[in-house]
Amino acid sequence: MSKEGHRGRKPGSKGPARPERPLKGPRAAPKRPGAPTPRGSSSNRPNPANSTPRRKSSPQLRKFRWFVIVVFLATGGLTAKRVFWPATTKDPPRPFQSRTIKGKRISLAQFRGKRNVVLIFYRGSFSSTSTNRLRALQANHQNFRSLGAEVIAVTTESRSLALQTAIDLRLSFPVISSLQLTDLYGTYDAGTLMTSPAAFLLDKGGNIRWKHIGRGPQDWPRVPRILKELRKL
Repeated sequence: MSKEGHRGRKPGSKGPARPERPLKGPRAAPKRPGAPTPRGSSSNRPNPANSTPRRKSSPQLRKFRWFVIVVFLATGGLTAKRVFWPATTKDPPRPFQSRTIKGKRISLAQFRGKRNVVLIFYRGSFSSTSTNRLRALQANHQNFRSLGAEVIAVTTESRSLALQTAIDLRLSFPVISSLQLTDLYGTYDAGTLMTSPAAFLLDKGGNIRWKHIGRGPQDWPRVPRILKELRKL
C-alpha cells in the first residue's frame, strides 16, 4: 500500500482509511466576563435592520422652537412670577420695621388707622424702567396723598446707590434698601438676586387689598391703574 493510503489511518487499525482533516490554526482564548470587545468585531457594529431612521425636523418646526425660546427668555424664563390682581379676601398684615436710605426709622405700624400705604418694589437705578416708574410716582405723589395714601419704595440696590437715585430724581417719598422686605412680601427673585417689580396696596389696617408682582423687568403696573385701585379702598 502506498504512503498516501496509510496517512489517514492509525497504525494497526483495519478498514478503509478516513479522509484527512484540514489543519486548523491556534484556538482563540475564551473571553473573560466583562472584558472589552475588540474594535471591528461584529458585536460593536450597529445592525441596520434594528436602527430607526432619524427624521429631520422641518424648517417651520425649527422656527417655532426658536420662537418659543425667545419668548421664554424675554418674559423672564425660569424666574417668571405670576401676576396677582385684587385679592378676593384681605391678606393679613405683614408688619415691618426698617430705616430709610436717609437713616429715618419707618414702620408699617405708624400708618395704622391713619393712612393707606402704596408699597412699590423696584430693581435699581441701572434699570431705565425703574427710574421712569419712580419719576411717574414722584409726579403723582400729591395725588396719592390726596387719596389718603403714603408711597414707600423698596429696592435691593445698595443704600448709597439708592440714595443717589433719590437725590437725582428729587424723590419726596421714603425709600428703603432692604432684602428682608422682598422676602417678606415674596418679591425676591432668586434668578436675578434682586426684587421683581411689584406694587402692593395696604389699607389703614395694614391688610393687603391689591397686589401686582411683575413677570419680568418691563411688567409694571401703571400709575393710573394704581390710583384707580386705590380709590376702591
